[in-house]
Amino acid sequence: MKKVITILLLVSLLLIGCQSQTVEDGSNEDQEILYPDATFKIIDLNRDQVEVTLQELVDLGEEDFEATKDTSNSGPEDSTYTGVLLKNLLNELEIDIENFAGIVVSAEDGYKVTIEAEKVLQDDNVYLAYKKEGAWLENKDNDGDGPIQLIISKDQFSQYWCKYVTSIEIIE
Repeated sequence: MKKVITILLLVSLLLIGCQSQTVEDGSNEDQEILYPDATFKIIDLNRDQVEVTLQELVDLGEEDFEATKDTSNSGPEDSTYTGVLLKNLLNELEIDIENFAGIVVSAEDGYKVTIEAEKVLQDDNVYLAYKKEGAWLENKDNDGDGPIQLIISKDQFSQYWCKYVTSIEIIE
């Protein structure tokens, strides 16, 4: 019960801190978040759920990272993405990530991917991205990969990436 109250308090504080819907991009110009109310759920081992908005994700402290997308339809494409390291988000929400087997990420289109805990816990590896090359990721209806996309930067063939993230479930 104490954990649920802590999570609710953290989410409330994040909402209070979300006064502005702009962030600065690399050009130092204010840029409005394309889908500030886009949400996804995190389900912990106790089956408690926390809903996180894109605005809240951005407010946690974004970072740029490099990743290579390599599909069967195209050759490797290196890009700079902007997002939040998943383990940092889980730590911020005080979700226990020491004793879990992995995560199951679900997408709007029904796609699901399972990722082992050791990959999630690696530095600079599993991100929730919302920008590519400084531009906001478009949603599924606009032929995009977002508004939130799970990217594993150390995944050589980008086979565990997940577009249109709707939930992340912590599994034993």
